[in-house]
Amino acid sequence: MSIQQASSAGGSVTTPVIDSAAEYSVAMTGIRKTFGSTVAIDGVDLAVRRGEIHALLGENGAGKSTLMSVLFGIYKPDAGTVMINGQEARIRSPKDAAGCGIGMVHQHFRLVSSMTALDNIVLGESGGAAGLWRGAAWRRRKSAEITRLCEQYRLSVPLDRPVWQLSVGEQQRIEIMKTLYRRCSVIVLDEPTAVLTPQEADDLLLTLQELKKDGKTVILTTHKLREVMAACDRISVMRKGTMVRTVRAADTNEQQLAEWIMGREREKAEQTEPAAGRRPQAPTGEPLLELRGVQALGDHGELALQSFDLTVRRGEIVGVAGVAGNGQKELAEVIAGSRPRVGGEIRLNGEPIQQATIKGMTRRGVAHVPENRMKTGMAGALDVVDNLLMKSYRSRERSAFGLLRKKANAAWAQSLVERFAVRTPDIATPVRMLSGGNQQKLLFARELQQRPLLMMAVHPTQGLDVGAAESVHRLLLQLRSEGSGVLLISEDLDELIKLADRIVVAFNGGANGEFHAAEASRASIGMRMTGLMEPARTGGLAEGPIRPRTSEGGR
Repeated sequence: MSIQQASSAGGSVTTPVIDSAAEYSVAMTGIRKTFGSTVAIDGVDLAVRRGEIHALLGENGAGKSTLMSVLFGIYKPDAGTVMINGQEARIRSPKDAAGCGIGMVHQHFRLVSSMTALDNIVLGESGGAAGLWRGAAWRRRKSAEITRLCEQYRLSVPLDRPVWQLSVGEQQRIEIMKTLYRRCSVIVLDEPTAVLTPQEADDLLLTLQELKKDGKTVILTTHKLREVMAACDRISVMRKGTMVRTVRAADTNEQQLAEWIMGREREKAEQTEPAAGRRPQAPTGEPLLELRGVQALGDHGELALQSFDLTVRRGEIVGVAGVAGNGQKELAEVIAGSRPRVGGEIRLNGEPIQQATIKGMTRRGVAHVPENRMKTGMAGALDVVDNLLMKSYRSRERSAFGLLRKKANAAWAQSLVERFAVRTPDIATPVRMLSGGNQQKLLFARELQQRPLLMMAVHPTQGLDVGAAESVHRLLLQLRSEGSGVLLISEDLDELIKLADRIVVAFNGGANGEFHAAEASRASIGMRMTGLMEPARTGGLAEGPIRPRTSEGGR
């Protein structure tokens, strides 16, 4: 394979042309995959050099996951060829992929929570599950071997602890260690920093550099463009099932990448709607939501919220940052009325809330976009109309004498779909058939049509592409400009710094500091998130790119 250079605005674009694959770990050409009448990817070429970090970008539904699933053997392509290290490969299963030296770290980890990290790493190796019962000497030998790998690649993994006791970052390191233990030369990571703290994200990107130094190839799918620019050598962009272009990271920037990802649709949106980054000026008013010393129990009876204080005023966005498991889930549920508090005081619009319930908080003007939209936000088997009706079906506009106004409700639902630009075949489509971004738009449509005093959004853009995330940001900023209060709970510090007026850090069930967004830094917030007062080290994403680019685009 050779790479022909073609000039274009924003940088030097590389278009793969197959003739020799000697320098490439992965060379995919003419890949096509359909699901019934739907064409997921059509004639896609992807060339990844040996020993490089290569980003694969695209909006939700662009075909990234399908392409990587073909590479990993989850899907069988309808057409096209895959070459690994210059040899054509027939990959029909993940086992075939592993035999070709390909490993994949999925966004949702595939670990056995009751087993130790060591057992998860060796599970499935040649010899079967019997390897888990070979005795103490065998386990000591395997533990020593894996410990050496951990030290080589800067991966700290507590091998003797069960997975359920480990943090998200530690579980991810186990997944990476599984690929290294199996001596994979190509490692695919799907949204690897989506649920990590800034320091864990920095550590992961440094680990990727160690993998690169060792000659391994890394393919990174992500929506975080700043991480792409900091860590990757080359970048491929997909849109609507086709490959748009491949470009060196040194020859582009975040804005150009976003435009390639979204195409003309992004340009049209920017012409008709205010950009999310230009925050409209709106004076903050009186306190709308006040929490004083709020306490609540967790799912297992532990004290998950320990004297949490928080204030949200009219016309402001207050962000809550924190590592998962530090009380954010319980905080949102207490405010929404789905979890009882055992202590403290809540005031809404100046009035004390004695016993919060979902129905009562909704009537008081609290809207809630939960963390898991399909588990607690909507019913996937129900259609668009029914999901939009969930909080208003008892109202006079939506029903009469106990019967739903079907014709009026259909027209109402269609108007909301058009207003919020929800892409759906029709309003009778089950919401599980919609993309993640369109599900989120539909959820916002339901919550916002009641004109809430307070919007509580929990991880509202997690897993969304650039365009869908910007749509959500515009909705939150519009609420702010109209005088509503917004409580934004997110683990994405870039999102919080971009949108919030103030940022409160959740740690061990309490508020561990507050920052004005204009003065906040990723390092200072990140240290509060982990319980540290000062940064433990410099470099990484908190301070800028991990390493300088060379004149040739290398690292």
